[in-house]
Amino acid sequence: MMRKMMVAMLMAAMLLVSGVSMAQTEVACGGLSEADCAILTQSAEAMAGVTSATFVMDFVIDTGDQGAMTIAADGSYNTAELAAFDAEALASLNSADPTVALTVLKDVIAAFDGTLNLTISGSPEIGLPADVNVSLVLVDGIGYMNFAQLAALAGADGDQMLTAFGITEWAGLELVGAIDMLGGMAGDMGDMGAATPDVEASEAAAEAALNYITVARGADVDGEAVFTTTIDLAGLINDPAFADIMAAQGGEMSEADMTEALAVLEGVVIIANSTIDLETLFQTSVSFEFAISGEALAAAGGDAPSNLSLTGSIQFDNFNNAPAITAPEGPVATIMDLMGLMGGMGGF
Repeated sequence: MMRKMMVAMLMAAMLLVSGVSMAQTEVACGGLSEADCAILTQSAEAMAGVTSATFVMDFVIDTGDQGAMTIAADGSYNTAELAAFDAEALASLNSADPTVALTVLKDVIAAFDGTLNLTISGSPEIGLPADVNVSLVLVDGIGYMNFAQLAALAGADGDQMLTAFGITEWAGLELVGAIDMLGGMAGDMGDMGAATPDVEASEAAAEAALNYITVARGADVDGEAVFTTTIDLAGLINDPAFADIMAAQGGEMSEADMTEALAVLEGVVIIANSTIDLETLFQTSVSFEFAISGEALAAAGGDAPSNLSLTGSIQFDNFNNAPAITAPEGPVATIMDLMGLMGGMGGF
């Protein structure tokens, strides 16, 4: 059963990734009027011009009897320097040559600034000792973390551990240098038989996905248009174009496996709601629900497990006017420093 569930989750993930890729060139308007489709299209164009914003997020992972986990987050981003990258350069991230992909990744990380503050909590069944707080900052290719927040989980010994490493609160790692090292290692190893992405199959699957996406406009709320998107996963998996990309990714399934995976997909619900400011055409929020019924999981050979669900929402604000992102005070290590530390500790 677990294998069939993982296959179903993989299919869903592939669909969502395809949707992100297609969003760069085509907007899914399934079932909308021409006027409503124009709103989505113009909003996509407006959002493509956004170089900074703030956000607030909430996610809930509910596993039924095994407990629930909540993730609350807020942050900001600035992508102004990414404007220098064209679509062809970003597409190189999917290159079969790891050195090419890592070179582009290094440049992208160096051009992206962001902050992210997370609070992770769980029901008693999850077993977290307390709420976990994580604060991250990425500036000029250096990733920073607030280690004092994590040290608090270790009790009285936490502060001593930080002192031993010369950290009081924040510390950073030069990510660009780390990627340079990975690039060198990848170059020494060659392509290691890496498969060349099947671009045509991916494009065909992404185009096919549009046929299984339905979009409806609801009543406006406070000057914002509300759109609801649903995805027919069971229909998509039966599409020959999607079967081709599954095979290209090494995911070819037997008829029996396909039947059981479809049984899971029939119990999958994917619904997303988005709001668009009708004056600025900026997308101000996105909420979603990804749920799998216990009955569907049981149909794949399980013991009638509980329903599983992932729900979340993201609100955006301060478009093109987010606060400046600055590096926190604290030591910055290189990848060589980190490797030396690990060696001194016996590789943990």
